[in-house]
Amino acid sequence: MSRARFEADGLLHLSGVIGGTEVAAMRAEVERMLRRITLTEVVGALRPGPDATEALWAVGRSSAFTGLAGAVGAAVNQVFGPGLW
Repeated sequence: MSRARFEADGLLHLSGVIGGTEVAAMRAEVERMLRRITLTEVVGALRPGPDATEALWAVGRSSAFTGLAGAVGAAVNQVFGPGLW
């Protein structure tokens, strides 16, 4: 993670910030949600229908995502410094 790299291209790659087990749990939660909602084709892409709003919010509130904010926040603090972003 490098601030110089971020300043050069505007992207911040946070490799390894979230462990493989946690990523697998997040993926499984998203896959479960996708099986429960209706997808609608819009200009060639499948999009969640208007009835999917609650299911989409529920994914982010699931226990699989509990540590995401803290892990990403800690990594960003390492690059930019605490409280600077």
